Amino acid sequence: MCGIVGFVGKEQAAPILLEGLERLEYRGYDSAGIAVVSPKHELQVKKAKGRLQVLSDITQGGKFFVDAAEYDEDGFVRFLENLGREYVLTESFSDPADGTVNVVILSRSETDGMVTVPVEAFVTRSGGCTPLAPDEHPELIAKAKDAAAYLAFFELLQFKFVPCGDGHKLIDVSTKLTLPEGYAPSEALAQFIADWDEKSAHPDPEHAEIERREREFSEKWAKIAEAQHRSGMRPYMASLWDEELRADMADTELTDAEREWAYERGFFGYRIRELGLTEENYRRYVPDYDYFWVNRINPEYQMWISDKLASRFALDEFKSVLPEYYYSVARINGMSRILPLPELPEGHKLSFDALFALLEEKRLLAVKRTYGSHGQGFNKLECRDGRYILNGVPMSADAITAELFSAEGVYLVTEYVLMHEWFKSFYPEALNTVRVNCFCRTNRPPQIGACFMKLGHSKGGFTDNINTAEGGIIISLDKETGHIIGPEFKSGDHYTPCPVHPDTGVAIEGNVPHWDMILEGVKAVCRRLPQLQYFGFDVAVTPTGYKIIEVNVFPDYTKYLLRDGKTQEFLTEKVRQKFYRYRIDLPELYRTDGKAPSKGFKFTVVAPDETTAGQFARQTMGFKENVQLVVTGECGALRERYPKNVACADDRSAALQMAEGRYILFADSGDAWPQNTLVKVWDFFEKNGGKTDVVACRQRWTGGKTGWIKLDYKFAGGSGIADIKERPDCIQTSLSSAFLRTEKAREQGLDAALPVLGGSLLINSLVLQKGTIGLLREPVCTKIFADAPEHEADASAMLEHYCETLFALSERLHGRVERYAQYLAADELRTLTVSDNAPLCDRARALLQRCDAHVLATAR
Repeated sequence: MCGIVGFVGKEQAAPILLEGLERLEYRGYDSAGIAVVSPKHELQVKKAKGRLQVLSDITQGGKFFVDAAEYDEDGFVRFLENLGREYVLTESFSDPADGTVNVVILSRSETDGMVTVPVEAFVTRSGGCTPLAPDEHPELIAKAKDAAAYLAFFELLQFKFVPCGDGHKLIDVSTKLTLPEGYAPSEALAQFIADWDEKSAHPDPEHAEIERREREFSEKWAKIAEAQHRSGMRPYMASLWDEELRADMADTELTDAEREWAYERGFFGYRIRELGLTEENYRRYVPDYDYFWVNRINPEYQMWISDKLASRFALDEFKSVLPEYYYSVARINGMSRILPLPELPEGHKLSFDALFALLEEKRLLAVKRTYGSHGQGFNKLECRDGRYILNGVPMSADAITAELFSAEGVYLVTEYVLMHEWFKSFYPEALNTVRVNCFCRTNRPPQIGACFMKLGHSKGGFTDNINTAEGGIIISLDKETGHIIGPEFKSGDHYTPCPVHPDTGVAIEGNVPHWDMILEGVKAVCRRLPQLQYFGFDVAVTPTGYKIIEVNVFPDYTKYLLRDGKTQEFLTEKVRQKFYRYRIDLPELYRTDGKAPSKGFKFTVVAPDETTAGQFARQTMGFKENVQLVVTGECGALRERYPKNVACADDRSAALQMAEGRYILFADSGDAWPQNTLVKVWDFFEKNGGKTDVVACRQRWTGGKTGWIKLDYKFAGGSGIADIKERPDCIQTSLSSAFLRTEKAREQGLDAALPVLGGSLLINSLVLQKGTIGLLREPVCTKIFADAPEHEADASAMLEHYCETLFALSERLHGRVERYAQYLAADELRTLTVSDNAPLCDRARALLQRCDAHVLATAR
């Protein structure tokens, strides 16, 4: 142990022991424990891994706090489970608003390459901000400058360091400048801002054209995905699906009947030939459409490896099995910037001349784009007999520079990996690789999926890409041993046996060298990145081991993945999870309960205008499958966009008759709901079965009045089902913040005689009939406040009709006027007892006399 503390005395021992351990904490330890003798002379031992505070929380019944909210251990676990994706837990640090050091770095191109220059440094505090003194925090400025050297394709970087213990920690790096209000920038930064504004007003034509094309592509496929595909299909994947579908439809070997059969089941037609698909066996496989739809399996953290430059730093601890990275060349806004990467030999400058000097030294280099797949953008750069050679063609340095680095983007210059002799024997001119697919379930060890090998050939260039027009050689591998199984030549969607290499005549057989080492290596990477779950490793086998060339975050759906049982199990889980995330009923293929999928919408939302209705098309619940919108006003544009989901009605009564959803919401104009509203309401109804026909949500005002509505008190106890006999004051008067069971609402109908109170009567008739009301703290409806309309001459008659109807219904159902109905009457009538309208006031008082004294005394 690093230290031992003992205490003998009458005081409580635990706090004293903890204080003693705290004084020893500076020595460093990864666990601690205490043992005390209880008043019953029993030895009590507490142990904990981690820092001392963990032990303190355990021994003293410590609580967990998140933004001042207090949790016990179980509650804190539930909080973490509900955080969702893209959250990280870090060590604690000071309030970023107090003492944060900001360092702004500008980069510019000079003769010897990129230069990074600190131009601004200031510290923010709660009382304002001040520039750093010349000798203040030089170590932070130096760290920012060093980091910026690798990121100098950005002209501006702002680093933020927060106080942490005795030093500072970097918490943010941004390409967007943020200055405190009223702060006067330095002369250099002010000039940069002016130049940037000028460039923004007159952008580079080439860059502007690229942005325009990308924007048009995104907008086009967003509309297509929205109109023609299942909810949740990413626009980019919709474009790939369309491209492959058109190619499949051109396959002359398929009959129209075969194609139709395959498409109805989500497969491309060629899978019939490739997999021998039949009615009896197609359920073994995740269909092609679902594979496109489930993308992305990995969350946003996939950028760590999908970008080949980012992957070098994300996998820094595995750099011994990565190619050496020398340069990145960025061409942005028509300007080229050459930046250093970690393995650049000392003494090499940041220029194209230095790059070619490195080529002369290394003899072979690889050049590739940071993004790309299927070998696209891969180039082999050689220096042989004093000549420069690009992909087998002798060229001058200037010609190579123009050929490789003239297009917009970021390029990497890396080591050209030399293959193992066994691989070289098949075909020496291309880098032949192994694909190892791997997947990880949460908190489970990584599993190896389908594995195969690719070989280049003379018509395929300098890569082993199998998806070019020239085709390629692909070989299934036994994932336990790395043994070659059935080499094939793939051309388009056709596979033919290929037992010997077509160029070298070498028999394609044997076992992949270093196989066990490769499998353990890729598993280690998977364990290091637990945020990601689906990987396709491209591995080059070397004389002494292996190199990971790149990691794919969504591998091609080859027949090898389809035939691998473990991979299919994993993908089936992911598809089911996405169906659930969008609350789309599982198709028969994925059901395990033997039931047929339910049909029809889950929700109908009735709204007075397109703006209010349109927000429900952007819910996290799958819109096309689950939501019907009925608009009582103009809805031409919305109906044109979603013809199967949008209908028009003259009024709410007509909309109720048209409703096809299981549950219905009547929204008011301007109501704003969170995007997860329908998911939360659906889950609440599903969890509680048929226990209630009404679910009330919280409601707050914005506009002329802000804050929660007066009836918000009923949510103080949290979400759940309230029995109106036990909690009679849980009244709900707003129709627009409650979801109703459509079937029951239609049976009750909206009372045409009560244009103002009809909604409240509908809700509370259902509550009285069921005897319960659902209370859901989240989501929250935000409403625009408006003064209540003045009572008309017949207000007395309407109120009397409203109250009498509720009272009569309560007596019929429960044998008496339930206190729930009395609280409703008290809420509606109380303000009228002080009205200037004497007859109205008298009638309100007469109705209130039918309420219990307890109700009148406690009504809020």
